[in-house]
Amino acid sequence: MGWVVLVLTYSLFRWRAGRDAVIGAVIVAVAVAVIVGRNSLGLGETIAATALLLFTAALGASIRYRGTARQQLVEQAKLQEREQLA
Repeated sequence: MGWVVLVLTYSLFRWRAGRDAVIGAVIVAVAVAVIVGRNSLGLGETIAATALLLFTAALGASIRYRGTARQQLVEQAKLQEREQLA
């Protein structure tokens, strides 16, 4: 079940933004709390799980940002090419 939370977190921060991301983050936090409470993990395992979850969220957000930046560079190059042709 834990890997589902990681995939959800990555997908959430990769494809959604704003209010959807906040709502999804709350749902993920509740799911993590249930998993941690149910499995009665130790402090070290809880910290490691939280770090892995944050890493997954950061990875999704950074890939989203990189894709957006690349798209903006492509648009800028198209505009410059049109300007040169005109």
